[in-house]
Amino acid sequence: MSRVRDQLVAYAEAGVLSADALAAGLQVAGATPDAASWRRFFDRLLVVAGALLVAVGVIFFVAFNWQAMGRFAKLGMLESLVLLPALYALISGGRVLRARAALLFTVLVLGGLLALVGQTYQTGADSYELFLAWALLALPWVLAGRWPPLWAVWWTLINLALALYLFQVLDPLRVLLFGHQQPVAIALLNLLGLAAFELAARNVESLQTRWLARYCVVLALAATGFVALLFAIGERHSEYGGGFLLYWVSIIAGAWFYQTRCNDLFPLACGILSLIVVLTAWVGRYMVDGEMAYLGLTFLAALVIGATVGATWWLRELNRKWQMEPAP
Repeated sequence: MSRVRDQLVAYAEAGVLSADALAAGLQVAGATPDAASWRRFFDRLLVVAGALLVAVGVIFFVAFNWQAMGRFAKLGMLESLVLLPALYALISGGRVLRARAALLFTVLVLGGLLALVGQTYQTGADSYELFLAWALLALPWVLAGRWPPLWAVWWTLINLALALYLFQVLDPLRVLLFGHQQPVAIALLNLLGLAAFELAARNVESLQTRWLARYCVVLALAATGFVALLFAIGERHSEYGGGFLLYWVSIIAGAWFYQTRCNDLFPLACGILSLIVVLTAWVGRYMVDGEMAYLGLTFLAALVIGATVGATWWLRELNRKWQMEPAP
């Protein structure tokens, strides 16, 4: 349905369809949501938003009443709020969305329970162990839910666990090349996640969505782009050379894959944005200096504007080309 809508819009942009013909075509194709579709949308939105807000409210309730509540009262309340929604999801029958929202609530409150246990019974554990235990204990519910938002939460926990481990445990030991390659490890994790979610989107019915892979793209580009910025504006290039190389490999491989194997504008747009930022930082390092700094700033402004306009034109033409040919 999304492809039909995009094709009709492309015909309208090419002048083949008028505005009235486009509206009629969208209505005939069923690409325009009706009142029932809007009701279903708001029903789902409110169920999921309610689960998120109540979970956050429970955690803030415990934090606000920390001194007034005993340890067993706090533990008992959070444990019951972990078990009862999971039980509801098990016996909910055909209410799939509500069962998944209950599992999402359970996963979020589980983090509060683990934090409460760690705060009440001081074990001396590192912060990364909280998020790692959270991810491991939540994995059965994530697998049972078979829902992309649950996988997104779980993947965020994995990233936080790795980041805290790298920056709090390995950095004091000066293991990962004096800490300069920590973003590279995070980027590699998300590149692996990107490959896994792309494969799942093609083979797993419950994960046939694009935004999980896009989430990994954002995280991987943020990590490698940070290293590329350090390489561009820093002096010790040898310390960031590995991350800079990974950045370019990711950019080139991603540009090839998302143009020839999986038509998706979002990763291409993110890659172009990252390139503009890195290129601007590299050029600005050499041009914005001395008495002629204002000329350098003017050139940088023109560079950013020109690159943005060129990227917008290229992405638009690429999208138009995709609409006129079958998907790979």
